[in-house]
Amino acid sequence: MKKKTTTPKKSARAKRRRSVMDCGCVKKIDKGLASHNTAIEVGFTMNFTTGTQGDCLLIQTRKVDPKKRGRPRPLFACYCPFCGTKYDT
Repeated sequence: MKKKTTTPKKSARAKRRRSVMDCGCVKKIDKGLASHNTAIEVGFTMNFTTGTQGDCLLIQTRKVDPKKRGRPRPLFACYCPFCGTKYDT
């Protein structure tokens, strides 16, 4: 008698989460930076219209005039800065 093998089902949340950074450059760079106790900052995005979630490369920004109110705006990369591959958005 054959034993049935089942694959674990992904939760609805796991199905909606995707990585837009499919080129693998960030993982390679993070491995190199690990010896310096450093890693690339990766952001999180949420599309409320479609319900999809994803990771994206976050480019750090700062306030130019500290006297003005508000936080600095986040900036996300559309292309990989290391190999030039276009990210899925």
